[in-house]
Amino acid sequence: MLRYNKVPQKGKVKVQIQTTKNYKIDSITVTYRNGDKYTSKKIKNGAKVSLKNAMSLYVDYHTTVKPKYYRKPSSDYVGYFFGGNVESPLYESFSLVMM
Repeated sequence: MLRYNKVPQKGKVKVQIQTTKNYKIDSITVTYRNGDKYTSKKIKNGAKVSLKNAMSLYVDYHTTVKPKYYRKPSSDYVGYFFGGNVESPLYESFSLVMM
């Protein structure tokens, strides 16, 4: 579970993401728009980020404890999320769109 407070449209804000038990954050990415050009920047948890021209915030995370009913997928498994493909259904992505 990911929680966030109200996000202002402009200015700098500290991005502090805290997960619940048994989850780990893999990466945090902020996407900026400058005219028709989009750029992405990976940031660390707790870093201050400028929200000027920010379009979205992506958080990739996974569980650290496998469920007891979990079976490893076959070799032809392809999982999709906003950042691309994942090798396991234990990986997820959270997206916060700030248009």
